[in-house]
Amino acid sequence: MRARIVIAFAMLLVSLSAGCGSDKSKSATQTPQSPEASSSSPSPGVDVMAEATINRRVAIGRDGAELQLSCFGRGGPTLVLEAGNDSSGLDVFPFAFLRPLAEQRMTCVYDRLGTGRSDKPVKPHRTIDDAVSVLHELLNTAAVSKPCVLVGSSGGGNIVVQYGLRHSNDVAGLVLLDVSRPNGHLDEEFPGPLGWRNPEHIDWVAAERQQTHLHMPIGDFPVLIVTAADGQSSKSDQAYWRDLSPRARQIVMQGGHDLYQEYPQQVASEIVSTLANH
Repeated sequence: MRARIVIAFAMLLVSLSAGCGSDKSKSATQTPQSPEASSSSPSPGVDVMAEATINRRVAIGRDGAELQLSCFGRGGPTLVLEAGNDSSGLDVFPFAFLRPLAEQRMTCVYDRLGTGRSDKPVKPHRTIDDAVSVLHELLNTAAVSKPCVLVGSSGGGNIVVQYGLRHSNDVAGLVLLDVSRPNGHLDEEFPGPLGWRNPEHIDWVAAERQQTHLHMPIGDFPVLIVTAADGQSSKSDQAYWRDLSPRARQIVMQGGHDLYQEYPQQVASEIVSTLANH
């Protein structure tokens, strides 16, 4: 996650020097634009990614901010994917990763506020708990069945952990994809307001400090910790998350930080296998 913060701050400085910021593309290059699928199951041999089960912008909150949500496949528990810091989930998770998941159960991916095709955040300074509240309302408003299995990459892993803490009854499992141990002294690297001057306005410095004080375990559900051999931190560092649940396990996979892009089928297979064994 910290690597993504550095990139985000570099982008901020570039945009400030140019005198204006640039909006992310609103084009849905990967998201199908077909109507929501009917309630019947797809026929054998039909590509589950050809037509979304849910594909729409969902209004939440008092200000009616809209988030783009797309789900594929059917069956439960539903998988909900969280992208890393300031990333559009609809852009970073490839179909090669979504397809094997959606062939087993409904798989949902969305753009958080300030990313991709979702609206920009209204609050100038947000917390990780605010991100959790937005996700909770999104799932409720879109009538996504629960409990869900939450899959978080990098900073998205911090969000799914916090969701599991606050809404454990709605969680059937957690998957963390190369998520570093929280750093309670991140403010020494990123002092002052830079901690939340990002497209999502989330204070990641405060978020990491908050998660160094987690009272674990947070639930009794399966937790899969996938550490990248060439990722942003070591196996011993990410072993911190093994106390999230008595049913947690950790594996190391060859590859870099964005494992689901380098080896999409292998990562998906590990997730499906973990859920099948619980």
